[in-house]
This record gives sequence, structure tokens and C-alpha cells, in this order.
Amino acid sequence: GLGIARWLTGQRKATKTAFRSLKFLDLTACNELTETPNLSVFPGLEKLVLDRCDNLLKVHDSIANPKRLAVLSMSSCGKLKELPDCMSSLASLKRLILANCSSLESLPDRIVQLIALEELDVSNCSSLNKLPDSVLRELTLKKLQIIGFPNLEPVGNPASGIYRLHESNHSTKDQYAMKHLDDRHLKYLYFSGTGIQKLPISISLQKNLHLLHLNNCQLLAEVPEWIADLCLLEELSLSNCPLITGMPHTIASLEYLRYLNLSRCNRIQALPDCIGDLGSLIELLLENVSLMELPESVVFLRKLEILHLGSCKKLERLPSSIGNLENLTQLLLHGTNIKEIPSSITSLQKLELLSVTGCKRLKHLPVGLSEDLLLL
Repeated sequence: GLGIARWLTGQRKATKTAFRSLKFLDLTACNELTETPNLSVFPGLEKLVLDRCDNLLKVHDSIANPKRLAVLSMSSCGKLKELPDCMSSLASLKRLILANCSSLESLPDRIVQLIALEELDVSNCSSLNKLPDSVLRELTLKKLQIIGFPNLEPVGNPASGIYRLHESNHSTKDQYAMKHLDDRHLKYLYFSGTGIQKLPISISLQKNLHLLHLNNCQLLAEVPEWIADLCLLEELSLSNCPLITGMPHTIASLEYLRYLNLSRCNRIQALPDCIGDLGSLIELLLENVSLMELPESVVFLRKLEILHLGSCKKLERLPSSIGNLENLTQLLLHGTNIKEIPSSITSLQKLELLSVTGCKRLKHLPVGLSEDLLLL
């Protein structure tokens, strides 16, 4: 690895012919590299991996030469501070992975010219103090990961470009930005671990969004009613958002939602009755939530396979008709305050796991439980 990297950096003339057809170059953990090699000798390169190059300081301008480059991964390059503007000419680039580049201070303003870019990962780039405001406005991303930014400024601060688009007074520039978000291609949005207090309203215009992760957003205070505008949403995860107190009734409109995670949102004391309208829901995770009971409507979740209520210490009862959850395979009740389990549970023919460890007030289990059931 190190010898190859040193040799490439030497830019031998012979390489121009020898590597003309090379498509994949992996220089992972080449710790002697301080600058990327001259890539002009690799005109056919399609994938370049420079992960964990601990001493990489500079990306050579020749990065723009391989016109077929589709994947560029430079994750965990801890000393890399900037990227060259010439990267904007990579017309075939689909994936740009920069996760854990802790010294990276900015992205090129011309990143918007990466017309083929579908995935951008800047997770845990702790020195990155802003994103170009064109990232959501003009890029046709399908997957955006912005995980681990606890110090990102809240909505309205000019320093955080991605939020600058969503100020409440809606300047002309903001209106232009939101107008052009109307037909975005974003499918996967990872906002976990950020310091946002409020979700940018422009997310509501991401009509193709399938997945929204907001785990560990310690300052996020509510789920907005416009969540219903994400009409194709399949996965919503809000684990460990301690300021959230409930879910809006409009969530019932998410007819394709298959996965809902509210675990460790310990200020949530009740779910809306309309939760039963989520007819596609397969997993409902409510671990360590302050629920005293579930709404009766939960029994209408006929596709539900996993119901996680573990460590809900205030939970005292289950709906009497819980046996209607005909596809339920896992019911996790450990550490709850449940006094009894409804006898209708014996109707759950597909139930494989029932967890009741630490349910100190539970005196007995219903008669007639399947012998094949795993009890924990």
C-alpha cells in the first residue's frame, strides 16, 4: 500500500500507458500520502477510495481528470481541510463520501455543478461550519447524511447555509430556494445528532423522501404537522429526542410508513388515537417512553410485526383486543408496570417472542400461550 502510493506520487511516465484502463483504485490507509497522486494517468478511473489516509492534506487538481469517476470516498481523512473547486467538473460523480473528516472546514461553493451527484455524506465532519445553500436547492441528491453536528446553528442563522433557506421572513432568495425544492429527488435524509431546534420547512417539499432519521437531536422540540406532506415516507426515526412531547395527528396521512421509532423520547406521555390509521406499519419502537397506556386504535395495525414497549416504566395496561394484531411476531414488555396481559394474546398465532423480564407487577401469563413461544 505505502510503496504503491509513493510510486504513484512519483508520476512515472510509464503509468500513463499501463493504467489507462484502470477503473478502481483503493489507497485505503496509505498514511504516507500527504497529497493525492496525479490522477491524469488514470483516464478510465471510476472509483477512488482514500479512506483513513491519516496524513492526507491536499487533493491534487488532477482529481478533475478522470471524467468517468463515479465514486469518491475519503472518509476518516482527519487532516484534510478543503477540497479543490475543480472537483465541480466531475460530471459522472454519483457518490461523495467525506464522513469523519474532522478537519474539513468547507465544501466547494461550486459543488452544485456535480450534476450526477446522488449521495453526499458529511457525517461527523466536526469542523464543517456550513454547507453551501445550493446543496438542497439545486443538487438532485437521493441520499444526504448530515449526522453528528451538535453545534450546527438553529434555523435562521446565516452561518449554516442549509438552514438559511428556511428563515421565517422568507426573503426573495429563500422563496426562490423553496420553489426549486419542489421536485427534488432526495430519498434518504440523515439528520441525526445535529443541533437543530426545528425542522426546515423545505423538507416538506421533498415529495420523494422515503427515509428521515432524526435520532439524538437533543434540541428538536416537535414534529411539525407538515410531516404529512412527505407522502411516500416509509421510515421515520426520532430515537433519543428528549424534548419531543408527542406526535401530530397529521401523521395518520403517512400511508406508506413501515417503521416508526420514538424510543427514549421520554417526554412522550401519549400517542394520538389516529396511530391506528398507519396501515402499513410493521415496526413500532417505543422503548423507554413515558406512556401509561396505548390508544385502543393500535389494534388496527394489522401488518405490525414488532411492538417494542420495553422500559416504559409507567405503562400499566395493554389494549384488550391486542390479539387483533395478527402478524405480530415480537412483543417486548420488559421493565414495564404491566399488571396483566389480555387473554386475547393467545390469538397471536405468529407471536415468536414475548419479553416480560422485570415486570414486577405481572402475576401470571394468560392460559393457552403457544408452547413454541420464546419467553424472556
